[in-house]
Amino acid sequence: MMVNMVGAARISVKRTPFNGFTWFSVLALVLGLIILSACGNGMPSGVTTSNIGKLRVTSEGVAMTVAALWAAPRTDGGYDGGIEPTEVVVSTSKAHLGYHVDLSSIEAKGAGPSWEAATTSAAAFATLFSGTDPSHLKLDFNITGPIDGPSAGGLLTCALLAAYSGVSLKPDVTMTGTITPDGSIGLVGYVPRKIQAAADAGYRTVVIPAEVLRGNDKVSDGRTLNEYAESLGVALVPVRTVGEAFAALTGLASFYPVAEPPVLSARTQSSAAAVARNAVQRLRAKAGVSSSGVDAYTRGVAKRALTAAEADLASGNTAGAYGQGIFGAYRLVRAVGAARIDRVINGKGMKAARLVLSAEAQDVIRLARTEISRLRNIVPTTIEIQTSVPMLLNFPIYAAVAAEGVLAQLDAADDAETLIEMARVVAEERLAVVEALPDAEAIARSGGASPPAANAAPKFRAYEQLLNQAAQANERYADDVLGRQVKVDMRFTDQGLTAAISALRAIRASRSKNPNDTFSDAATGVAISMTDFWLTSALVTSAQAYGQDERSAVDTRRAFAAEAQDSAVTGASGTVFSLAAELADMGIRSELANWSTQWSTSVSDYYRGTPEETEAAWLAQSELWYDVIQVVMLRSMVAD
Repeated sequence: MMVNMVGAARISVKRTPFNGFTWFSVLALVLGLIILSACGNGMPSGVTTSNIGKLRVTSEGVAMTVAALWAAPRTDGGYDGGIEPTEVVVSTSKAHLGYHVDLSSIEAKGAGPSWEAATTSAAAFATLFSGTDPSHLKLDFNITGPIDGPSAGGLLTCALLAAYSGVSLKPDVTMTGTITPDGSIGLVGYVPRKIQAAADAGYRTVVIPAEVLRGNDKVSDGRTLNEYAESLGVALVPVRTVGEAFAALTGLASFYPVAEPPVLSARTQSSAAAVARNAVQRLRAKAGVSSSGVDAYTRGVAKRALTAAEADLASGNTAGAYGQGIFGAYRLVRAVGAARIDRVINGKGMKAARLVLSAEAQDVIRLARTEISRLRNIVPTTIEIQTSVPMLLNFPIYAAVAAEGVLAQLDAADDAETLIEMARVVAEERLAVVEALPDAEAIARSGGASPPAANAAPKFRAYEQLLNQAAQANERYADDVLGRQVKVDMRFTDQGLTAAISALRAIRASRSKNPNDTFSDAATGVAISMTDFWLTSALVTSAQAYGQDERSAVDTRRAFAAEAQDSAVTGASGTVFSLAAELADMGIRSELANWSTQWSTSVSDYYRGTPEETEAAWLAQSELWYDVIQVVMLRSMVAD
């Protein structure tokens, strides 16, 4: 499994499940050149210019109106610009069953598809990663007239986070910037005109994407954006993430001390020591067998990982030992798979290589389906195992759809490098199912002893609904804003992504005719939705990264900024440890998420500042995504 993640920490406004945020994740340098193209006039009912940004209590719940900046070119070569008052309304009445985002009002006012997609993405991001329970949540959005474009996505996300937290925004600050599924604040167009619109409306601070100020940020008369803004009496605040934007818009601190990881139970510590020893032994065996054709650099990486793993094991650092064992194994099996297919290509040709890859991919699918069937039949005896089942299911589900994506592209693959990359993918996903999954399951089964929750299935249903809507929003965003003429991780082209999503639909169809009526169906449903959201998030993030780095078309991992990855890992681990500690105080042991976060962050920390830091941070982010989801769902179950 691999994904990105963001983190959250509580602020001292009031103690609620969604208080405070240290949002950090930036998976890629983003390219968002679509702008708000038009706006209407007037204000939503009950809103005046004096209460924009203020949290209001309404008959539906709480509401907030923000000033979305827009700009558009005129036919004479000039530009128009202004603000569009946009209202968000949050209702958590028990009368609402499940998670629902109501777009009927903005559709009636003429919102374009990009605006709708960005709005839905903002709602999903803010709800999911704030830890807000989606079981009884209804979100409404109101605008005053026709508008399109995604550049208010970041502002809408921060407005929702503020509404969830019970705080208002600063009255003299507004923002422009897109929101991506990983929490990045992405580039927008016509920033000078939007700054002028903000100044004309009386705003003295404008939050903008940090990338705007990198490179050529000159306005038409040669001044920099900062110089131009200063001439209008406006201060610019560049941000990379939602966390930084939230801090700038609210005045609240965004960074808090990262919580220490809760101590694992004695039983889990014993299991962790065992899986760490096994991981080190497996890496030792892999490094010792013939690796003909594997490049010397990768062999060196694996050897260094083994040395570090053995040292960690000797010192009792089981998390470090396991992390090095897994990291070294992933790097080595990818290289071994690539070398094997390279030999086939050189010795027997492309057709023979396709046949070998087809057989290997089908074998991964067979293994994955067997594990999906087995995991679906787990009878959860504790609440900890209940929330672990969807996490475990994601190993084989992701592997299956990745292999399906490879199969879908085999016939069209007409160059050796594409086949070699496919071989890396197949080898990596086989390792995930055969080795990483049993390790995770051993930890999950060593967790707490709290009785299973009666509300597990409905909670899973709510999160499935949320993730499904988020995935659909990602697809609309990709279609309407970005197009799909890019490749995402695992070399997914349009065909590969379609095959992966089709595979998800097939797995979903394998559930009973009345899905979610049982724990097994509900757990499978939310697991499928997690993978769906991840695949579509990868599409959006990678599409936005496309063109920012010459290597991003080859492997999106290379497009990630190291500083942003560090923030992503730090923020996500802080979230997991903070919530895990809170759950531990309630007698609930979230051991799988706790352990996974410990070993994955140890890998990221170890390789920081080295050539391997990107791969290590990516591996950590992959784990942290699921870790955060688990602790959020677990907390939601025990909160009722």
